[in-house]
Amino acid sequence: MIIAEEYPKHWQARRIEDVIKDVKSGFAINKNKLLTKGVPQLRPYNITANLALDLSRLVYVPHTPDIESYFLRVGDVLFNNTNSKELVGKTAIATNNLDACYSNHIYRIRVNESIIEPMWFALWIQRYWTMGKFFEICRRWIGQAGVNLRMLKELEILVPPLQEQRKMIDRIKNLMISIEELKKLRISAIIESEAVMHSLMSSIFDETFETTNENIELSRCFNRIGSGTTPRKGADNYVENGVPFIKVEHITKDGRVQVTQENPRINRKLHETVMKRSQVSGKSILVNIVGPPLGKVGLISDDIKEANINQAIVALRDPTSVTPEFVWYCLRSPKYNQKLKDLGIGIRQANINISQIREFKIPVPAISVQNQIVYKLNDVRMFVENLISFQRDSMNRIEALNPSILDAMSKGRLLYDGSDA
Repeated sequence: MIIAEEYPKHWQARRIEDVIKDVKSGFAINKNKLLTKGVPQLRPYNITANLALDLSRLVYVPHTPDIESYFLRVGDVLFNNTNSKELVGKTAIATNNLDACYSNHIYRIRVNESIIEPMWFALWIQRYWTMGKFFEICRRWIGQAGVNLRMLKELEILVPPLQEQRKMIDRIKNLMISIEELKKLRISAIIESEAVMHSLMSSIFDETFETTNENIELSRCFNRIGSGTTPRKGADNYVENGVPFIKVEHITKDGRVQVTQENPRINRKLHETVMKRSQVSGKSILVNIVGPPLGKVGLISDDIKEANINQAIVALRDPTSVTPEFVWYCLRSPKYNQKLKDLGIGIRQANINISQIREFKIPVPAISVQNQIVYKLNDVRMFVENLISFQRDSMNRIEALNPSILDAMSKGRLLYDGSDA
């Protein structure tokens, strides 16, 4: 199948099996045989979405007699043959020689360089992936999907003369460098926007605020403070249309609590009997007490009428002398969030017990002052969220440029620009 509606007539349509000269699958290894030092073994997570290798996270295997046959050299293409259905088909290209092997979920492909440039081949595989071709043809089983070598070899790509391949590769590289620079600018803008809220909360909940207001234990601020539990799997505890179940992962970095169709659902009877004491709803504050990481603090939105929580979360409910939003902001402020984290006890897994949460003190001014602070922070938060939303929309538009470039490549449109007239 040709994945281009139009292309220069002198280009050749070639099956992938006709342009490759060697394919070598990686190997699996038991976890108990992994080393702290040895030969790096690349895994699917080392293959990024932009044809590069990410070597920041590596595992190591023993140096066996045949290990060097797996080592990478410049131009080797790594194809991720097994992953989730969205990620299967990710591809990277080695830009330098690398004394590393790779897992059985990766094919190392070497092309016939008298016909095709390795980067041209990799770009075409990338085009198939961005178009969802591997998603379409992959074989699926529980939690994973795969594209075998036969499926891959049957696909067709367009092969221009080598000189034209090289010309377009150079242009694509320059375009992708520009795209990466734009993405970095957007990421920096998002980070700077997020820092605005941290800076403002830090300036409000400072040493002066602490010393000029009464410091009150959370147990005096809320009538109910308690943790949840995790129901056993099976026994109909988890159902399709039950009560939303909240885990630590549902507390976001910006302090929101995600309650969507993606949340697990628990049996209503369980919710109203065994787990009655851990019921939560809008305006409940959730604090994770099992790490890492510690310090997550979320506020459930008003529109959530019912939910439940697991044992790694403590809920603060039924406020007495406080506004929930005020406490939420205070516990998320740099000063008090760090105090929360410092409560963690443990070596491998830092935990906070419920008594520590109940005894945790925060400065509590008059309700009118709390409301003024909440109003000010809400106003700035809305501005910051709009700014971040704009930057993320801009990032999405930038990300969409890559498929457009690959589409233009497949039709030969990158062969010419104004300088070629």
